[in-house]
Amino acid sequence: MARKIGVDLGGSWVRVGILDPGPDGGTLHVEKYPSPGGWDRLIGLIAPHITADVRGVGVAVAGPIENHSLVVKGPNLHWLDGRDVGRDLGAAIGKRVVVSNDMEAATEGEMARGVLKNYRWAIFDTISTGWGGNLVLDGKRVDGEPGHTNIRFDSPYRCGCGNYGCNEAHFSGAHMEQRVHEHIADDEGAWQAVNRALQENAPWLLALMDDWGEGVGRAWANVLNRIRPIQAIVYMGTTAEMLMSVARVERKLRETIQTICQFPEHKVESFPILKATEPNRAIYGAITVLDKLMA
Repeated sequence: MARKIGVDLGGSWVRVGILDPGPDGGTLHVEKYPSPGGWDRLIGLIAPHITADVRGVGVAVAGPIENHSLVVKGPNLHWLDGRDVGRDLGAAIGKRVVVSNDMEAATEGEMARGVLKNYRWAIFDTISTGWGGNLVLDGKRVDGEPGHTNIRFDSPYRCGCGNYGCNEAHFSGAHMEQRVHEHIADDEGAWQAVNRALQENAPWLLALMDDWGEGVGRAWANVLNRIRPIQAIVYMGTTAEMLMSVARVERKLRETIQTICQFPEHKVESFPILKATEPNRAIYGAITVLDKLMA
């Protein structure tokens, strides 16, 4: 059996995973490097891992992708804007290259090896710098843009997409930092201030956390009301993972879901709201998409 390579290409780091064939899906070896600042550097990071027995390379990168090859826009890697990565990288290394959106890859990887493998119907969201997410409907991934569901037009917070009132503009990590800075000194870091204010039970922070729990809970509850078979909510991302670890936030979120949801199975305290578990989901997912397109 052939080896396969998955690349998780981010704005800060690039992780190259080499999947050697074997039982239980094989063995993954991961190398981590600072994110390359340009095209030649990217080739230089991947090329040393290319051997004759490598079947192909799957690349996961943020932004809209066309034909699993062209990066329309790289929001955190602008030197990839408009680049046909599948074609150009494939020509440089002599192997088939398949490019996936990073959320597409993360979903596929979590479905294959993480907590999502236990559910055929699920919400899977990442809330970090932004808010992305997909649905799993009867075992199939359905892509979406939950962060750009609009909740109000008179919002003071403008989203990175240019609109006012997006969920992302209220509850993503970048915009939560903006909201925190409304209450702290200019020279204090946002998340350091959150930790300090949390220890002090600062009223402004408790109100902000309640708002996050209610806002995210509303977003998820509205999906549950439209798609009854959903069995679980799975989340990832630094912002979601940090805030969901605060008991007050999780309680507010669950209370919101239980208030809004119409179906009894979604209203129970035991309804699964779980953190993603596969640390290499983007790498595994990029390889999964590679396999599907090369089948």
